[in-house]
Amino acid sequence: MVAFQARGDSDASLFFTSCPGGSQARRWQDLALRDDSVRVDPFDALEPGALAPHLEQAPHYLVVVGTHRNAGVKVERSGVEVVNTPWAQDDRGVSVRLSRAEFRPYWVALGVGGVAVTVGTGDPLGPVSGRAILCQWRDPRPLTGLGHLSFAAWDSHVAFRGLRVVPLDDAAAARLAATPVIAPVAAAGVGQDGDAPLPLFPEPRPGPPLLEEVAARAVLDGLSPTTACIAASTAASLGLGRVCAAAVDYVAAHLARVVRDDPVGWRALPQEILLAVLRSERLTCEGEVDVFRGVALWSWGESHAETSVACPRWIRPEESVNAALELVRFPFMEDALLSDLARSTLFVQCPTLRCLVTEALQQVMTEDWATASDLSVISEAVAHHGALLSPDDDRVDTASGAELAALRRTRRLRGGVDLVYVHDGDQNGIISFLGTGGGTGAFVNPALTSLVQVTVSSPETKTTCCSMLTSRRSGCAMNWAGSLGGSGAVGEAAGAWWALDLGPTVRLACNHYTLRSDDSGSWAPYWELQGSNDGAHWTTLARHADKLPSRKQQFISLPVDSRGARVAHRRFRLWSHRPAEEDGLGAAVHLHLTWIELYGHAISVPSDAA
Repeated sequence: MVAFQARGDSDASLFFTSCPGGSQARRWQDLALRDDSVRVDPFDALEPGALAPHLEQAPHYLVVVGTHRNAGVKVERSGVEVVNTPWAQDDRGVSVRLSRAEFRPYWVALGVGGVAVTVGTGDPLGPVSGRAILCQWRDPRPLTGLGHLSFAAWDSHVAFRGLRVVPLDDAAAARLAATPVIAPVAAAGVGQDGDAPLPLFPEPRPGPPLLEEVAARAVLDGLSPTTACIAASTAASLGLGRVCAAAVDYVAAHLARVVRDDPVGWRALPQEILLAVLRSERLTCEGEVDVFRGVALWSWGESHAETSVACPRWIRPEESVNAALELVRFPFMEDALLSDLARSTLFVQCPTLRCLVTEALQQVMTEDWATASDLSVISEAVAHHGALLSPDDDRVDTASGAELAALRRTRRLRGGVDLVYVHDGDQNGIISFLGTGGGTGAFVNPALTSLVQVTVSSPETKTTCCSMLTSRRSGCAMNWAGSLGGSGAVGEAAGAWWALDLGPTVRLACNHYTLRSDDSGSWAPYWELQGSNDGAHWTTLARHADKLPSRKQQFISLPVDSRGARVAHRRFRLWSHRPAEEDGLGAAVHLHLTWIELYGHAISVPSDAA
């Protein structure tokens, strides 16, 4: 099963094939199937010999979410349409059609319960009330061996995120079998973007409102960081499901403030409410450390359990604590916090925590470009405890389940905005976003309005202009940063750098970046993109060590390694230096640059928290 989120005007397409490149072969196949001489039966049209040799391809399933100008969901088998279902609304009146304004969750399962293709919406791992089936199709001759997945779009750009490949064991298949199927509705009953609101209360009835409705509205109107926990707990005990859901969403959207301002109410949350908060797609936090400290406060009464000298006392049953810990996404924590956890007494006393932290540290070890400092975190933990895991801990690893393991490797994407790279020089990055006030006005250089601070390793001169990097203008003859150490320098002094500070209320989990040279056409042969939140400790997000052709005003756009993009940062630095074997040799390093743009998932941090 594949779960994902998509945003766009139409045609979010998924190809399930037995070989790579399904979307490219599909275009040739369309041309072939327009010939009336070619049979179009979905079960034998693409058997060997049915098409010309250069048009042959492996059988496949194609799922299109938002097909025919966002009119519904379509399923094809080997190029022949077998299902075309109009959009539907669930029982709460919420439209599930593809939206250009926001990301919406979908999932596709193959071969569940004898159904070849099942397309659904919502969270497939969440409660039944949070997911629904959009369409199903039973294939008399199901295709097998479909081990490759391709994403595509047709007439306009579609953004995908939050991709999860979830193993379908018996328990997961049973849960999907219980998922309700929602019936299609007329297209005229759905808005253009499908943004029908979720009604918290039923439609008004004649006569005075019920006392329960008046009380519920008063509770929701008064939600705050100091009242949301008690509101959620009370509504759950009284069976007020809609009020409880709204309070849970509020707690999830203001997690750090709720934990800080109402620790007593947070510790008093029932287990089912806490787990609902941790699973909520609305959960917003500056970093996964906020989630862990919330769980630690609920479990042991201490929010900084990772730095405790003595093991905190357990105020919850071990089974309840384990269920909460398994929803913390440890792979997205910073290395320093993982190191603190691996050295803590709690690491020894709690087998589940030990297993989950080890899982995150072992993921670091699998990275091809893990640095010496990355690996030192693991070796330090091993030296401190003798071993990270004992044979008895295997039971913890299997108990967490493959589904939760996949969830822990997925970034929390709620509470921010996705800035998606499309092409060199586009206006989709964080500099453009800040300069246009989130796309609400004309662009103004954010460095001139103090929204972004640009600094450089060498003094500003007529050939070193900081504001040029964020101006989105071309034509600057020379703009370079130099190393303060000059020729023969070694270490940090031998490098040249440009740095961006996004301000105290903005964080960006960067997954792509674009640079442009000046008229010299000169690129430094080595550089690193680094991130930091304090300006003192820098984490390498991406490295580049290839010589580039010399061309004036040349763009280059590069991805950030998946591990580098796991943590949101306030500050970014492009640091150029010589390789270690050339340290202290040759001329000083110059870093020529007239443009920098960063992409990824941006979040807003409250000024008091920052």
